[in-house]
Amino acid sequence: MIKEIVTIFDMRNFNILGRSVDMKMNNLAFDFDVKMNIEMGYFGDEKLPTKISYQGNWDIPLKKEERASFLVLHRGYSEE
Repeated sequence: MIKEIVTIFDMRNFNILGRSVDMKMNNLAFDFDVKMNIEMGYFGDEKLPTKISYQGNWDIPLKKEERASFLVLHRGYSEE
């Protein structure tokens, strides 16, 4: 099911700065292939997401196949 998980750490404090996941399965019950990536960044004292990407397709018997792909970029965080 999970083909690969990669985690990126900040060597200074071992906080997680990013993670990518690659999942795939094909059997009689369902078929899916999904890739997700999340990147984090520091903004002041906070660690917040800067990039989120998703690409995947799901095919479940008796349901319409679903395909999705998106990219979300977060910028310009400010303290208000």
